[in-house]
Amino acid sequence: MAKFNIGRLSLIMLFYGVSSNVFSAPVEYIANGDFETGDFSGWNITDSGSGAWVINDGTFDPTGPGEPLPPISGTYDIVSHQGGPGLHIATQPISLPTAIKSATLSWADRIRSYAEFSDPNQEWRVLVEDTNGNLLQEVFSTNPGDPTQQIGPNNRSFDLTALLQTYQGQQVVISFEEQDDQLYFNATLDDVSLEITQLTLSCVGGGFEPPFSDPIVIFGKKNMAIPVKFKLIDADGVEYTFDDIAPPVVNISYSPLVAGPTIDVTDDLLPLGNANDDNIFRWDVDGQKWIYNLGTKPYKSLGTYTVSVAPGSSDYTVDSSCEQIFERQ
Repeated sequence: MAKFNIGRLSLIMLFYGVSSNVFSAPVEYIANGDFETGDFSGWNITDSGSGAWVINDGTFDPTGPGEPLPPISGTYDIVSHQGGPGLHIATQPISLPTAIKSATLSWADRIRSYAEFSDPNQEWRVLVEDTNGNLLQEVFSTNPGDPTQQIGPNNRSFDLTALLQTYQGQQVVISFEEQDDQLYFNATLDDVSLEITQLTLSCVGGGFEPPFSDPIVIFGKKNMAIPVKFKLIDADGVEYTFDDIAPPVVNISYSPLVAGPTIDVTDDLLPLGNANDDNIFRWDVDGQKWIYNLGTKPYKSLGTYTVSVAPGSSDYTVDSSCEQIFERQ
């Protein structure tokens, strides 16, 4: 567990005007959003009342006046149909990462309602919910007075950054819902995407700088100072300094020589001198790098100690390139 003080880091960030506006490539969080598996893999389908969601390859002829339509893209999309009042829901749970910098939900749809829209009984809507079904945000819905025939296809995109930052590290559910109690209603869905960009930083060169670029072996009761030095970059090679992020922190874990569990020994850490506070890396203005003077005296047990870099706030993550070991034999 990191020893750093969040309040102290927050004050440091405010004083230096910290910002982090460059980040890595977006990652797709929807599985089978284009339905090109030809089935509902990745989706939870709930149909109540009359009708159902159906995989459409262009030949599906829905109940009622609606005619077959080709998939919005590719070989398949999905279409709702019914012969009476019903509710048809397609959901997908999403495990959100931390350090969310941007999040965009998009999809393509066709809307064919054969009655005027009402709220919520004759409606096409897209929701974000928690895992208990509680509404977090209505992303989109048809409204009374909207055109009932929107064959399109309609490409829709919404910025969910602020919402998902609130729930980062948790699980949410994306829900596409067609509800009807008047006349026939065919909703078509395809190309669902949730792209999330996360700021992940790496150590330049794939690790710490010398002398800790290679493992260090300490014999017996000998103690030493290990300067842990590195530079952080994002996926685009942009370097991150004290002006960009809250200072990262040192984490240390211990594995005994004999079989036994790995334990966190960060709380035993004592910085050498007055250059570092607790386990917080300092920014070396002259060397333009992060540095921590690590004293090995608290770590007297024989075994392997893994020194790693952890983020100083939830605004970024640090990958496993930023770690090295020292051994006491």
